[in-house]
Amino acid sequence: MNERTACVTQNETGEGLAPEQCAVCGKELDYLTAMASTDASDGIYICFESIRQKIFVYGKYLGGPYGAIGLSRYYSKEECAGKQCENEIRAMLSSLGREEYSRFITCTRGNMKSIILTRDMIDKRKQDLLRGILDGEFTQAGGEKKYFCHAHAAESDFTCSCGAELIRLGSETHRELTGMEDQRFMELYLPGILGG
Repeated sequence: MNERTACVTQNETGEGLAPEQCAVCGKELDYLTAMASTDASDGIYICFESIRQKIFVYGKYLGGPYGAIGLSRYYSKEECAGKQCENEIRAMLSSLGREEYSRFITCTRGNMKSIILTRDMIDKRKQDLLRGILDGEFTQAGGEKKYFCHAHAAESDFTCSCGAELIRLGSETHRELTGMEDQRFMELYLPGILGG
């Protein structure tokens, strides 16, 4: 199946986002029950390809043509107290004519490392994903997450129609994947994009 919208579901209503629904039967999925319940039949499953696409688009990672901006510098205690790092990041983005979307900062004893993601980077990632430029890296290019109820996930042997694994929300695997630093995720699951 090479349908470009295979992992896309539309969840919007006139009042914002509706509750998630199973991509097969349309059953409304109860996130809170799924997370609290130990009963497998209450589980909600997400396509791994959806996770990969989300990290690709919104992830804070360095390297390749889609990498974010990296900034490293040492700051004294006085400079830190005066928020010099913040001022320098803003000045850099202003000089580049870019608008910050998000950032990931680590600072150890004055050694700051920052990964800065801008809105134009996200737009380019989305456009290239949806235009098919990255077909070699992704099984299916979609836009929204695709969810499944337990019955339909089990019926498909926990495999999405695109061929990717279905992962139960709240499971150890789900927590590991979504809790991983974006850079590490990209290195493990999308290394071709970093090398690109």
